[in-house]
Amino acid sequence: MDHLIDYILDYMYADKEDFINEWKSGKYKKLSDCPTFPYVKACCDAITIFNRLDGRYSGITPASFIADI
Repeated sequence: MDHLIDYILDYMYADKEDFINEWKSGKYKKLSDCPTFPYVKACCDAITIFNRLDGRYSGITPASFIADI
């Protein structure tokens, strides 16, 4: 399952820059208000499901994904 999780993470990184820029713009009160949030959240949810079989990627959430901002 790790190859599927890695693929999802690669896809998710494509949205990371947009997600960070939206959040930093100050236009949104909550992360979930950002337009790219549903895409990042869907990836996090998929990783959580696949993680049940693999176990290496626990705790990935939209907030933790962009924690470096």
